[in-house]
Amino acid sequence: MGPPSERAAANLRRIRRERDLTTAALSERLAALGHPIADTGITKTEKGDRRVDVDDLVALALALGVTPNTLLLPQIDYLGAPDFHQLTPEAIGTAEELWQWAQGERPPLILAPDANSWLGNGEHPMTGFAIRNRPYLTAPRPPKAENAEADAALRELTSAVVKALHAGVAATEVRRAVELTIALPVIMATGEFRERFRKGRRGEGEGS
Repeated sequence: MGPPSERAAANLRRIRRERDLTTAALSERLAALGHPIADTGITKTEKGDRRVDVDDLVALALALGVTPNTLLLPQIDYLGAPDFHQLTPEAIGTAEELWQWAQGERPPLILAPDANSWLGNGEHPMTGFAIRNRPYLTAPRPPKAENAEADAALRELTSAVVKALHAGVAATEVRRAVELTIALPVIMATGEFRERFRKGRRGEGEGS
């Protein structure tokens, strides 16, 4: 088993226990989704004795209420410690870099031969990669607002994003700022996320 399979097994065990689910209960959820895996199969998967295929991965993610990425990728170290993880023996990166790649925010850490040909030959590679790998971003559906005030706020937000990009702020950082602003009320209202956020801020301060 390669690094992604090993992480999937460890993440499956961790998330199942966080959900306080027995292997039997998880097996029942999988059966209800039309993709049965016996509880013994789940145990073997968590121990690394049974390989997870793509169908298993999707069904397990649905049953656990997470995305496939959450099973495949490493946890983020909120203390800011340097951490490197493998995708393949030749492709490594920090947990943050792997998440950004998997979510279509940045090109792969190690490019395949002639990869620039599908990244726009080096011209706007970040944006080109995002457009190709986050196709819903360019779907023919303009942003909508419920009323005139909301519409004005949406236009102001768009203007602020464009201004930040013109000032040289990386697209990944602009996206992080916008998404954090959306998530911040939940982060501060939920004990688990609030503690992680505080740890991250402390780690950031210690390193600065």
